[in-house]
Amino acid sequence: MVDWYISVSFGELTLKGKNRHTFEKRAISKILDAISDYKIEEYYQEQGKLYIKADVNDFDEIIDHIKKVFGIVYISPCIKCEKTVESMQDGVLKIVEGKIIEDKLQTFKVDVHRVDKKFEPKSPELNPLLGGTI
Repeated sequence: MVDWYISVSFGELTLKGKNRHTFEKRAISKILDAISDYKIEEYYQEQGKLYIKADVNDFDEIIDHIKKVFGIVYISPCIKCEKTVESMQDGVLKIVEGKIIEDKLQTFKVDVHRVDKKFEPKSPELNPLLGGTI
């Protein structure tokens, strides 16, 4: 099972050293204020990113509001799955569901960046595994 989230990456806030927590806490507060009109099921912070679970149908509008908050460098929809290759394979199929058009030749690239560097297999090995699933 996979869950859809919005991933929010902070900019130079993460470089502030001992004050980092204060800056991140303030940025999260600003983000939550900006999206207060939407039902947020859950949010959590991990590895310098904020993850927000909300109704997928509201993602575009929520992302537009988050873009206006200072200190944000990247926002994207993402999925949360178990740390297993099988769960990741299910996840990539969910991501591309409805995006591949049978009549047209389409190319794509899978470029994995593991946040947890202890997770095996390594990113270069995951690329063909997940690409082959698609």
